[in-house]
Amino acid sequence: GIGTANRGLALALRKAGFAVDVLYTRVDSGAPFCFRGDFADQVSAFASHGIRLMSIRHEGPWNDWPAKSFRAMEHLEAGRYHLAFFNDTHGTGFYPLLARRTGNARLSGTTMCVVAHSATQWIQQVNEAPIPTIEDIKLMEMERRSLELADIVVSPSRHLLGRYRGYGWSLPEDCRVIPNLLPPGERLAGIAPGRSCAVTEPVFFGRLESRKGLWLFCNALDRLKVDLA
Repeated sequence: GIGTANRGLALALRKAGFAVDVLYTRVDSGAPFCFRGDFADQVSAFASHGIRLMSIRHEGPWNDWPAKSFRAMEHLEAGRYHLAFFNDTHGTGFYPLLARRTGNARLSGTTMCVVAHSATQWIQQVNEAPIPTIEDIKLMEMERRSLELADIVVSPSRHLLGRYRGYGWSLPEDCRVIPNLLPPGERLAGIAPGRSCAVTEPVFFGRLESRKGLWLFCNALDRLKVDLA
C-alpha cells in the first residue's frame, strides 16, 4: 500500500545520499497511530537506516484533513526543505502548496512533488459508490488542488493520470510515470523463472472492493469453474 511505497521511497533516497525526514500524519488526539508496537519503536527502526521519523502536532481527530494539512505546512516552514513528497490521498499537500502559490517566502525554495496513489473521486468511481458527505467533497477538492498545484506529479501508472485528467483536473506539465519503489527485501528477486506447482486453492488477496479486482477474480472463477471442479 501507500505506506510500503513511502518507505521504499525513503530508503531509496537515503541510499542515494540524501538526508531524509518522514512526517507521519495518522495522528489522533495527539497520539500517532500504530498497527503494531509503539511509535517510538518505529522511530528507532527508521533511525537504524539513517532516516528521521516524526509526527505532526495534531490534537484533533485523525480524519480532520484540513487541520493535518495545516500542521504539515507548519512543519515544512520550520524545516526549509529542498524537496517534499506528498501523497494525493487525503490531500496533505493542500495547504503547503496553496501557501507557496500565494507567496509564502518560507516555502519558496521547496520543490513539491505529489505522488498519485488513489484520490477519493477515483476510489468512489471505480467502486461505483456515491459521495456520501460534504466532508468527502471538501477532501476531494483538497486532493485535486494538491495535484494541480504540484511542481511534479508522479504516478505508478499512466491509467491513473488519464483518469484524473478525465475529471477535468489541470495537472502540471511535469507528470511522470514511475512504478512504486519496494523496500529492499520485499522484491520478488530470487524466484526462479518458470517455477510451477499444483494449484489447490484460489485465494483473493486484498480488500473486498471493486478497485482491488474482486469482481475480476469472481469472473475468472466463473470461467475456470469447469476446470476447477
